[in-house]
Amino acid sequence: MGRHFERRGKQRRPSARNDVPDGDAEPFEVRILRWAHGGEGFAIAGEGPLEGRVIFVQGTVPGDVVEVIACEVKARWARAKLVKIIETSVDRREAPCRHQAECGACPWMVGTLAPQETSRGHILAGELGKRLGAGTPKPEMRPTPREFGYRQRLRMKASGGRLGFTARGSHTFVPVSRCEVADPAINAALADSARWVPEGLSGRVTLLAGGDGVAIAIEPEGGGLVKLGPESTSVRFGDGLVQALRPEAFAQANREVVAQILADVREIAGETGRETRETGSTPFAVELFAGSGTLTSALWDAGFEVEAYEVAPEAREPFERTRAGREGPAAQGAWHSCDLLGAGLVTPTPARRPDLVLVDPPRTGAWPVVPWLRMCGARRLVYLACDLAAGLRDIAELCGARGGWHLARVIAYDMFTHSGHQEVLFVLDRRP
Repeated sequence: MGRHFERRGKQRRPSARNDVPDGDAEPFEVRILRWAHGGEGFAIAGEGPLEGRVIFVQGTVPGDVVEVIACEVKARWARAKLVKIIETSVDRREAPCRHQAECGACPWMVGTLAPQETSRGHILAGELGKRLGAGTPKPEMRPTPREFGYRQRLRMKASGGRLGFTARGSHTFVPVSRCEVADPAINAALADSARWVPEGLSGRVTLLAGGDGVAIAIEPEGGGLVKLGPESTSVRFGDGLVQALRPEAFAQANREVVAQILADVREIAGETGRETRETGSTPFAVELFAGSGTLTSALWDAGFEVEAYEVAPEAREPFERTRAGREGPAAQGAWHSCDLLGAGLVTPTPARRPDLVLVDPPRTGAWPVVPWLRMCGARRLVYLACDLAAGLRDIAELCGARGGWHLARVIAYDMFTHSGHQEVLFVLDRRP
């Protein structure tokens, strides 16, 4: 795979790094235009020796006019240290979280939602143009339903019997007693953590809030699993889907954004299956990386029979719980565990040619199954990317000369407000 992209990719000469010692550079002034993905301010130098270069500045907000000193210079960009704020952005605010400056999880929280949404759109449009070229659809940006208290699942680090996160740009542990983006029930558990966190514990702790309380999974560094609270808890995604989920298994962190995704998948699937339904047949979908059936429910709602494939065999039980009680197409489908990521196998072979394929891969993307996606025969492909780089790598291949697909829509979701992360739904139609 690496050689393939190296051969096809645009070749560039490496640019030499130039670290500028303190005191050797002259200060200069820039206006911050937007945020970069990691939380640094993005500017373009208008004059001086760095004129025309992109400048990245930590600790700034879009709209700030700042004096900076270059500390790292490359051929096309530079990183600069903030000296002082000359003009404060109207969108700058004091972070509502007392841990924000240290923990690194919400780098954009020092600004309002407006520049966050603008920055996210610029990042996505730029990556689309860079990876796919001109003519890509304009992204549809779904705004966040809620700015705070939206995370019903939180993964934390335990150190010395305390809970927290790793500081931005280091391995320093930052104890946290309250997280402003976490569900209120999780914050109640954090406030009482001295009672239930084992003394001296180091490892990972996952908290999952739902209708049955907060389920907690503790993974000590030495191995093993300790569970507190309910074995599983019911999580409601929008109006139609309630799932009983366990904290140690994967679950989406923002139930309200998942509800947005489900609504869009339901609408896209409904339109895709209309022609098949008009013939009196049941539309058929194949879902790869189906997990516990969260997105599958949108296909069932749209009247599809679904053949689902998943890497983890332990996902079968929650998938069947999600399907339990449904009638019609849901009762006709099947769930399979197979090696999607290693060998790229989609086995057993689907019962028939699908009208639609839905793909929801992990952060590494769906590269091993791209050959199958090229020849699956579906009319429409819906791909949900949780990592933009991996997703665009796969989409570029599918829409290339050998891929056979055309990118029809791009929909972006603000899954983790106050950061540059976004989930992106790509809708591809088969080229004639």
